[in-house]
Amino acid sequence: MEKEKFTKTYLPVLILALFFALGVLGHSLDNFLNVAETLTPWGILLSVIYVIFVSREDWDKKVIIWAVGVIILFFVLRIVNHEIGAIFGTYTTGNLLGPALFGVPLVMIINRAMIVYGIVAILTEATENIFAFSFLAGVALVAFDFTLQPVAAKLAYWQWAEGKVPFQNYISWFIIGAVVSVPYYLLRKKPVSRVPIWLVLIEVVFFLLLGLVVN
Repeated sequence: MEKEKFTKTYLPVLILALFFALGVLGHSLDNFLNVAETLTPWGILLSVIYVIFVSREDWDKKVIIWAVGVIILFFVLRIVNHEIGAIFGTYTTGNLLGPALFGVPLVMIINRAMIVYGIVAILTEATENIFAFSFLAGVALVAFDFTLQPVAAKLAYWQWAEGKVPFQNYISWFIIGAVVSVPYYLLRKKPVSRVPIWLVLIEVVFFLLLGLVVN
């Protein structure tokens, strides 16, 4: 039992932690900064693929449909915002986020969807009340975005037109998180793997540390 827990949880979490630690180290060394910045979106994408692989027993048809729906929703919202700026606010994206489609960085969309999955995985253990589930999902997604924004500004992932993050960005992410969590709640599915949960925590620490080491 302990061996199975090690191979299915502890080892994947350790690999992810070391992987992101290398990212922090690369950003903290001037000679490797450009390389680290270029590789970051690909590293994040690789980590998402790895997490899906190690938690594959939880990804049944319904969960896959839900996740794809979340990705499509995020993509459409980003396209609409890119055109009119009415959802998150007006901003311009930099060149460090990997491939984009219609001006929308695909890696960050996929990663954000995985973060949502990690959040709802946490909440399946925290509450059985649908209103609390939805509310806390919105709060958690805002908290993640709040952690990400300072680093995004320093590394020029994107730049807000007003020079600061508009309040509507956080309101929008709260609503989005609250809404997309409900279909997952209705699946009544508690994930077996805890690795997606750990990915959320590791990424939060990753972006907090980047905020400290990047000038």
